[in-house]
Amino acid sequence: MLEEQGKVPWPDMLNKYTSIVRELSQLQDMLRRSAVPAGLDDDARFFKSHLVVPQLVSLEYDSALHKSTEGRVPAWTHEIVPEALRTKLPIHLPNVPEVADAEMSTYEFEQMIKETQGLNKEMESIMEELEDVIKDTCEQKLTLKEKEAARKAPPVAETVNLVLAMMAGKGIRAADLLPKSK
Repeated sequence: MLEEQGKVPWPDMLNKYTSIVRELSQLQDMLRRSAVPAGLDDDARFFKSHLVVPQLVSLEYDSALHKSTEGRVPAWTHEIVPEALRTKLPIHLPNVPEVADAEMSTYEFEQMIKETQGLNKEMESIMEELEDVIKDTCEQKLTLKEKEAARKAPPVAETVNLVLAMMAGKGIRAADLLPKSK
């Protein structure tokens, strides 16, 4: 590499270097602050609680992996990957559709219809109550706005007198128009 320094595209190399440095500094900051919102300092428990997965899955024995897992995982195989990534369903969980079918067979059809109708009635009553509450709050807001508008608006008689004075000159005396002498 040192012999080919003149041939290296330095702008590209520097861009790659800065991106690597940025990623490493972000990781270092996250490890310091532990990437937990609100800046709680919990000594990197966030990263310690997550599994780092190798990118290579193989059947061959990996001494470094065996050593780092303290003898628990000798090779990162296709059998271990789903376990570590939790992609396998737990064996002890029952199959949900079968449980639902078994539960449905214990009920009679009329009983299920009655329960459905009862739930629908409850939902309708809840919706009616919510509508009433919404209407009440809207009416209260409207009355408050009307009261504020009435309080801010001048009396109607005063407005009429002002318009008549402007348009027809009613209520204006000649003495009011003459300039006052000192």
